[in-house]
Amino acid sequence: MWTIGWGATSVNGAPVREGDKISQDLADELLQAGVHRYAARLHQLIPASANYGGNQQAALISWAYNVGLGAVEDSTLRRRINAGEAATIVVPQELPRWNKANGKPLAGLTRRRAAEVALFSGITQQQQAPRFLPSSPFSSRVTPHITYGELCLDEERRRFTNQGQCDIATELCIFIEKARAHFGGKPVIITSGHRPEAINRSVGGASNSEHLYKPGCGAIDWYIKDVSVKVLQDWCDKNWPYSLGYGAPKGFVHLGIRANRPRVRWNY
Repeated sequence: MWTIGWGATSVNGAPVREGDKISQDLADELLQAGVHRYAARLHQLIPASANYGGNQQAALISWAYNVGLGAVEDSTLRRRINAGEAATIVVPQELPRWNKANGKPLAGLTRRRAAEVALFSGITQQQQAPRFLPSSPFSSRVTPHITYGELCLDEERRRFTNQGQCDIATELCIFIEKARAHFGGKPVIITSGHRPEAINRSVGGASNSEHLYKPGCGAIDWYIKDVSVKVLQDWCDKNWPYSLGYGAPKGFVHLGIRANRPRVRWNY
């Protein structure tokens, strides 16, 4: 489907075709009209959203604008919120699922959903650190309180090798920041992040460990200083929709993502 300007699929009722051109002013007008239209319909489909804060409304409008109002109407996200579940729980669980095209996750959509979840959760663009790259210094902040070096235990041999790994790590760190805020802003301690194959073998990791950061996968083992690991684990169990290893008896929580993002739980 051809689009023009800021993603418009039609101009004055006529579908966009290859070779069409419009002015910047018209592109901006179409975007503004589209945002108002999507916002109005979103409030009809999810009545509670009309009372959300600006960041929360903006995140859901961005999602709706991208996936379409028909998808919003049929979504589990809409059903759960309208059934009375808290949006602060539902949105971070449901939005990341909308990252696929033809059944395959796309890096661009994964980044967009992560940005929308961060915005909805109150981590504004101004609060987020600049996007970090595999080549970034270890002092670079992935999120306000987690550095690149912490994810690699400050060892160069653990450095990420592609941007997809960095993006998955960022999504994990955004959730960890949410947990940190919930438990009073106490320091986060990361015990294991990226483990390239040689390191993973040397520490006895599983051959398919999420810590390998293969495409679509990633994991962080962590805890919060002076917070019961079991209490933290229980909170993550309720709020994290993907992979969680019950590592509390060993002193950490394993937070992970697997390809296609199934909900997985296991004991060590």
